[in-house]
Amino acid sequence: MKKKSIFLAMTAALALVMASCGSSGSGVANATDSQSLKNVAIEQAEASVPEAESQLLGILPSLAQQQDAALDTLESITSAAKKALFTEEVMNNEAAGKEAYAESEKINAAEKEAEKAIEEHYAAKIKEAGGALSGKTIPTEFDKAQYSDVKITIAGISDDDKISGKFELTLAQPLPVKSVHYIKWQYIDAEGKEISKGATSVKDFKNEAGGVITFEDSFSPEEMGSLSKISVSNN
Repeated sequence: MKKKSIFLAMTAALALVMASCGSSGSGVANATDSQSLKNVAIEQAEASVPEAESQLLGILPSLAQQQDAALDTLESITSAAKKALFTEEVMNNEAAGKEAYAESEKINAAEKEAEKAIEEHYAAKIKEAGGALSGKTIPTEFDKAQYSDVKITIAGISDDDKISGKFELTLAQPLPVKSVHYIKWQYIDAEGKEISKGATSVKDFKNEAGGVITFEDSFSPEEMGSLSKISVSNN
């Protein structure tokens, strides 16, 4: 096959792949254009994961899931586009192979820029949604013989887009004497099932009735859409 024919076939294959990556009613992603990649990835993510209010965390979980979906879509588009470049005919022609490689490098560069733009897009939305939740109290369950009160409030959104929770545990009686005290907690859904869990060692607190233990934990919003309460224990 002549070089021109190989290049035309390569271009046609790439165009076909890019067209197939656009969802119904959406624009077609140009795999070498970062803005096009970003727009189509976000559009498809919004269609597949609509914003929805969760029980405790507003739209934060769905926004985080949207971001994951957008990044997955971006990867699917660019992977398919690069695969389409390297047909058997192209691989058997040195000049066409070099052109395909150069085109794949353009795709890589556009993908990197689009990924950053998608992350910035959702970071801004997550920060805004998280700000509206700042100071909100999360329901708790705990051993009332050990603690007179356990208060957990949302402190904000961390730099890595996780939810920061502030824990304040007031002792009803001293914790058992140990060299190291550990506090454990479970994130529980409405059906009483564990979503996730955490633990931390604590020190520098008054181990007496009325003493207060404070610490913070951060957790990913995408897995907390069904969060109902946090259960706290110690060992």
